[in-house]
Amino acid sequence: GGFCEWSLPLNHGRLIAPERFAPPRTYRTMCWPRYPHEWPYWRRPERIAFENFHPELYAPRGLFAGLSTALDTESPERQAFDKLVRWYRFDLEMGRLRFRSGVRDPWRFGRTLPSTIGRHVFFRTASALRRVWEYVALEERTQLTELAGQLASSELDDAVTRDDDTATRDDEAGGDGAGTSS
Repeated sequence: GGFCEWSLPLNHGRLIAPERFAPPRTYRTMCWPRYPHEWPYWRRPERIAFENFHPELYAPRGLFAGLSTALDTESPERQAFDKLVRWYRFDLEMGRLRFRSGVRDPWRFGRTLPSTIGRHVFFRTASALRRVWEYVALEERTQLTELAGQLASSELDDAVTRDDDTATRDDEAGGDGAGTSS
């Protein structure tokens, strides 16, 4: 395998001048990659502090279409929040193969019309199969949830029974249940 544009200079730099580098941490960048799920994450960003700017995301049919690229000096938090909501909602939808209409994503849209048609057919089929799997797996998930509830209830019953047994023994011994006798 090859090296990406960052790995060689940064790893070599840490080797020859470690005092110039902070300890590594998870990146905190939105739009790196440009769309969620463009490549597998080894680690997800813990907190977003920076946007890797892609002008095409602000164009019509882009993920941030309708949002301004200029800083909103009146409400920058609201502007950032709107982007984060779209970014994470898109992330969740992509993970479930639910594509947002109106967004030109890299999975369904190829460079040529035949490629785009083929991709649309593939992902429609994959999305339908995913929904079937979710429906079929629902019974199994329901059974697991019920089993977990029964287990928790059984553990609670055991704890109550143990407490009742302790109280009964204390009463028989003439104690007050707190470990002292009256």
